This record gives sequence, structure tokens and C-alpha cells, in this order.
Amino acid sequence: MIKINLNTYKNIFNLLNAGVEDMEIGISNILNSDLSDSSLQVLVKSLPGRRRHLFLKSFLDQKSIENKKYNKEELRSQLIHDCLPWKELFKKIKKQKLSNVDKQIIEHEVCELYIKGIAEREMVKSIKLELAW
Repeated sequence: MIKINLNTYKNIFNLLNAGVEDMEIGISNILNSDLSDSSLQVLVKSLPGRRRHLFLKSFLDQKSIENKKYNKEELRSQLIHDCLPWKELFKKIKKQKLSNVDKQIIEHEVCELYIKGIAEREMVKSIKLELAW
């Protein structure tokens, strides 16, 4: 079992953004990890549109998804149909019991969102951001 922390999350995210074979490795890592539902939702939301589509198709087709005790149809609905705007997703996730790692992952992705939206890393190297938990 892969223990998720912010660095392993970033590594998985990078694999999902690489080639098809790397994406399969990233999916395998997710299925063999303790990545929470909340962090999975944030991960999916953070993937660019085409990548998100490819990830969802491949992830939801995995036979081992049932081993994680996921209800496939419920998960499909949660990840595809409930792909909420960030503000709404944050409200929903905030109501769930979150670990410190979940909070770190969510704060990391929101920081990345701001950096990409502001200057695409040309002006801003990093942002220290604290969310209103």
C-alpha cells in the first residue's frame, strides 16, 4: 500500500499528465494507495480537460476498482457529473472529515490554480495560501 503524502500525490499527478503508459502507472499507484475520496476529486478536477477525460475512462475501466470498495456507478457520478466549480467543490469537501494530507493536497492545487491563472509562473514562483477550513 502506497502511503499518500503531498510528494507522492505530486508524483502521481505528474504520471497522469505524461504518456499513456505513465498514466496507467499513475492509476495503478492510486488504486494501490490510501488516496482519499476528497483528494481523488481534487486530483480529477485539477487535470486538464482532455487528460481528465482519458484518466476517467481508464480509471473507471479498471477491474481492481472494486477492490478499493468503490461503487463504480457512484464514483462515475461523483467524478464526472459532479465535477463542480472549485468554490462549490471546496464547500462540499470542507464538510467531509479531512486529514492533514488532504488539506495539504487541496491547498497545493488551489495555489497551482492561482499561479496558472495569474502569471503562468512567469512572474510568480510560489504563493503561500491558507484556505478557510
